[in-house]
Amino acid sequence: MARLALTVAAVLGVTLAPASAATFVVDQDGQASATDCGATQTALPSIGAAVAAAGDGDTVVVCPGTTPYNEQLVINKALTIRGFAQTQVVIRPSPMFPNSTSAFSGAPIAAVIVVGDTTATLSQLIVDAGGADLPSTDCSGPNLVGIFYRNASGVVSDSVVRNVRLPAGLEGCQAGLGIFAQSGGGGGSVVQVDGVSVRDYQKNGIVGNEAGTTIQVSNSLITGNPAANVSVQNGLQIGFGATGTIIANRIVDQIYLPCTFPYTPGGGCDTGASLGILVFDAAIDVAIYDNVIANTQAGIYIGGGIIASGSNRADLSGNTVDATSVFDGIVIVGDAHSVSRNTITRADGTGIFLSGNDNRVTSNRIQETAVGIWSYSGTGNLYPISGARANTLFNVETPALGSAALSAESARSRSGASRAASRTVATPRRY
Repeated sequence: MARLALTVAAVLGVTLAPASAATFVVDQDGQASATDCGATQTALPSIGAAVAAAGDGDTVVVCPGTTPYNEQLVINKALTIRGFAQTQVVIRPSPMFPNSTSAFSGAPIAAVIVVGDTTATLSQLIVDAGGADLPSTDCSGPNLVGIFYRNASGVVSDSVVRNVRLPAGLEGCQAGLGIFAQSGGGGGSVVQVDGVSVRDYQKNGIVGNEAGTTIQVSNSLITGNPAANVSVQNGLQIGFGATGTIIANRIVDQIYLPCTFPYTPGGGCDTGASLGILVFDAAIDVAIYDNVIANTQAGIYIGGGIIASGSNRADLSGNTVDATSVFDGIVIVGDAHSVSRNTITRADGTGIFLSGNDNRVTSNRIQETAVGIWSYSGTGNLYPISGARANTLFNVETPALGSAALSAESARSRSGASRAASRTVATPRRY
């Protein structure tokens, strides 16, 4: 974390904690100190008031309220905002209104917290959009976001982001993001998310989009809501020129309701499938290490289109992908990816699916899949099932397929899972 903090400071050219930094204390009753929320010292009654009073490098300490803090925050100073001593500080604005715009499209965004053109550290907060009640009657209304870093950098840690869903009747809109980092207009964002729980979002749990954005997500839990998923949820997305590192997270329960097994052309899966991790048209060198991904329709998808050139040179290592319904454990579309030491179990489709050139798939363990490894197209792909750095396969009907076997395989009458591999429908959103 220290290394990333230094990177943030270098990118923005600011000092994160000047010697003159002050601490502002917030308590709803107007009385607290930085070390005792029961103290009789004068405190500010709202987080917004503390943000307005603070200067670059200052800290805002928030005491838990008797009710949630009914505030939308816009932070344009280099601040640290943290809850008091591991307490539950809930920020739940009701109603919510647009308070920012997309750096890509200019579309309105209503966020619980916006960090814009600065750096900010947020910790020990519960960010709850459950009271949004947006003034929307259709999907053209504002996108709802829990925490939005717009051309901004910083850290979100030890926090919860929840209930980022549009009002009833708008469940199918492609909106509702837990944490969103985005750059545009020549700006940049370097954001670290560590130890955060993101749940009950409508579209995506965590997103890093656009060139200039670097996002690191670690030690976090991203939980979808299959019972309400009619908008094609994804757990974590890095796309459209962004890059990042995804380390030691748990991403579960990403199931798009209309998409069911077995895959049938023209059925519900043709409109999308929910993925654990989606890397789409990203910058090179995305790293995905030691994550657990379970109960999704494709575990990890790296690409830029359906069987087309896309993201390149990603490194996937040490991940566990379990219980992938309909489609594949890991889908690789692009060139020069490294896929090693991953464990894939119980995939309805292929354990690892390849479309591209010079990909290295080695030392993976694949169990209970229709096809172990399928090199659908391209040249120079290495995926050994014997010898040095071999992939280990158990209870797999067809261990490995190359592109030369495609026609014969397509003609076989099977469960349909292997043929579905080439039809995995990623649903990236640029916002």
